[in-house]
Amino acid sequence: MSMSLAAAFFFSSQPTKQNAAISKRKPLPAPIVMEPSQRWEGNNGPWSTFGIQVGPGLYAVDISIGGQETWVVGPEGCPSVDLNGEDCRNLRGGIFDPDASKTWQPTTEIWNNTGIYQLEDIVLGNLRINGTGIYGFDTINLSIDGGTTKSLNHTIVAVINTTTFYMGKFGVSPRPTNFTVENGNSSALSDPQPSFFSLLKKNGRIPSLSYAFTAGSYSRKSLKRPFGSFIFGGYDASLVGPLDRPGAISFDMGPDIGRELIVGIQAITKHTKHTNGKESLLQEPIFAALESSQSDIWLPRSACKMFEKAFGLEWNDTAQMYLVNDSLHETLVDEDAIVSFRLGDGYSGTKTIDIDIPYSAFDLKASYPLIEVNSSAAKTYFPLKRAADDSQYTLGRTFFQEAYFVADYERNNFSLSQRLWNSSATTPNIVPIRSVDDEVDDTKDAEMPQKTSTSLSTGAIVGIVIGAVAFLVITVVAFLRLRRRYSSRKWASISTGNMPEFIKDDVAVHSGAELDGHQNMKNEMDNSNQIKSELPGDREHRNEMDGTSKPVELLRNAPDVQVHELVGDEPNLELAVDESNVEIEQPERL
Repeated sequence: MSMSLAAAFFFSSQPTKQNAAISKRKPLPAPIVMEPSQRWEGNNGPWSTFGIQVGPGLYAVDISIGGQETWVVGPEGCPSVDLNGEDCRNLRGGIFDPDASKTWQPTTEIWNNTGIYQLEDIVLGNLRINGTGIYGFDTINLSIDGGTTKSLNHTIVAVINTTTFYMGKFGVSPRPTNFTVENGNSSALSDPQPSFFSLLKKNGRIPSLSYAFTAGSYSRKSLKRPFGSFIFGGYDASLVGPLDRPGAISFDMGPDIGRELIVGIQAITKHTKHTNGKESLLQEPIFAALESSQSDIWLPRSACKMFEKAFGLEWNDTAQMYLVNDSLHETLVDEDAIVSFRLGDGYSGTKTIDIDIPYSAFDLKASYPLIEVNSSAAKTYFPLKRAADDSQYTLGRTFFQEAYFVADYERNNFSLSQRLWNSSATTPNIVPIRSVDDEVDDTKDAEMPQKTSTSLSTGAIVGIVIGAVAFLVITVVAFLRLRRRYSSRKWASISTGNMPEFIKDDVAVHSGAELDGHQNMKNEMDNSNQIKSELPGDREHRNEMDGTSKPVELLRNAPDVQVHELVGDEPNLELAVDESNVEIEQPERL
């Protein structure tokens, strides 16, 4: 064994302070997996819902990746005149009665106001989909079996009675809700309240400020695990695919708070098994927001016209929907077309991914009160909407049937892949996503001590300097003496025609001084070891990732995916317009 290999083996086999720091690292909390309700619900689906506990009751809700609040249907959401009668309570995912919850605290007790606010969701607001809710705080538990490991007290809940949102919503954005009220002097009071997601991370319940989501698909209910999937602090590697294309690509979050989940749609095409070519459904690239709390895909009118031609659709002005009659429905089912969305970070570029959506995912049912019929007479519709302007371009829940989505608010990016429908993957493969904070701790614990452990004492440094000077003096003296001898012998060799022996010896010694062309020069320091600066503890920093950092992308081999805490303005919840004339005293702070 050569000296270099022996040294390498010795050093690699020794325990290091970095290994010691890793071994002492506190264990990560496990990701939290939300349980699907195992039911298909909604008046615009059917959709896979998720079960949560609010106060003492269980409720079925949709996931809202654009919102940060929990909305549940209140008692007035099912009036006696409701056409669904006794079924209304079940059809709306359950009715929450604040008076029946011992842990409910209305905002009226905190701020002495009416408690009625506009529902907060910026993307839905752009779509002109809004309403009001009665706001308060209650205990929310993600364990439908009553366990407490997924429970948080005093979290924001809005009780809704409007039918604009037929099912309750569970918002998973980390941004806070900023309640704004006015006192008797008309001066505003803002009191931001944290979201459920951010509280999970703050209380150490999840490993990072990240989540993964896919909506599930009723059209694939015959397959194993057709329901939706939602995970805080990790992702399910068994759902990332398929195997014949890149697993996923990452996107930087956009600059607009509340609309940061935005992608470039570079192309939309339609193709069928009966045709070789692809039919374009988008004239020019656009940017679109991602929002799962509503089902539709909102595109420019020009694109809607192309969809109309490709699928034979007709716009219904009364319902404001593309209703599909029985004859057309039969034709579209037989055609079994696939719509492909080519997505990227911008209008163009090679970093793209194609998400394929079969017609079966567009084959949805609308029922009362979305259309003026009872639930037994639901009508088929195509979930496409005409956008009024570019702020309304949106990919809704229909898209998330066939896409797997991971958001990382610590690194300010998200990933998308095709949702893998693998009949052999009968169990989830949950992979935790490590926090940026853990990486900073590793740097402090592991790298910094190594620098001090290898440093030299002052005496040692002085000794090295003296020795180096002495060596230099001896070398210079020897060189001068040798030069005089070489000079005298050189003239002698010219006269005799023979090279002196010591000249031959000198050439032999130095013949290998230049590196062999087949050898690779090794750097003194491995260029992969970058010195990391520790940030001052008294300042806030938002650093741009260095060029060698890899963004969060999903991998089928399930490594630790690095999936940034959102920095920016907070949304304000204003009192509903019809309640603005109520005089309110100076509220107490929480």
